Amino acid sequence: MKYFDLLPIYNTAKSSVKDDPVYLDENRLGHQVPEVKDLSDLKIPTQLVKGNLKLADFYYPSSDLAMRHIVSDRARMLLESFREGNIRFYPCPLKHGKKEINDYWITDTVVFDDEWIDFEKTVFEFNDVKIIEGEAPNTKRYQDNVELMKFKNYGELCDFKYNRPNHLSKLSFVTIEIKEACPFPILNFRSMNTYSVVMNEVVMAEIKSLGMDRGIVFKPFEIPYKKWPGPFED
Repeated sequence: MKYFDLLPIYNTAKSSVKDDPVYLDENRLGHQVPEVKDLSDLKIPTQLVKGNLKLADFYYPSSDLAMRHIVSDRARMLLESFREGNIRFYPCPLKHGKKEINDYWITDTVVFDDEWIDFEKTVFEFNDVKIIEGEAPNTKRYQDNVELMKFKNYGELCDFKYNRPNHLSKLSFVTIEIKEACPFPILNFRSMNTYSVVMNEVVMAEIKSLGMDRGIVFKPFEIPYKKWPGPFED
């Protein structure tokens, strides 16, 4: 079964710190975090989308709500029809131009599926960045050492990421596969650091058949971002 990242790259909402009183409240929603919490008491900043364009079913939110998605009511119902309980949906205030829209939701991922990565067939690239102090005061340079790595399981991967030398070092996948026995049509992976919605070709086909793919691109999941030619090469 093929899997794809859902990327609403042409649909990005904005927010207005100046005009939205929610930004004066510390009890407001922020970006997606690994820890599972009840967010129902948090206030959500109003998301602004262009009024001269037809409303889409999937959006990226403003940067302060990064690693989440904004979805229409019918998109939420479609996602839940394929898998329920892995993503929580909170009502998201939306403005389409000057018109207030009340049937959109923002996601919060609460179930992660990293154990369904086939680590035997998955290869990572570790870019170990070392800081080398220069001879003159307050001068430094950076040295990169790139190596390919494999891990036995998600726990070993987490241990490595937690104990990596410094925050400048980066770990990304070169090849990745999902286990054939995976029962879920929709997946979320904590280890990918993007919290994107990953779906199989059945879900993708349903989204397309319902005309819900306006402004979104489906990236083959097994292709890393830096090797993906982008939507113009599809």
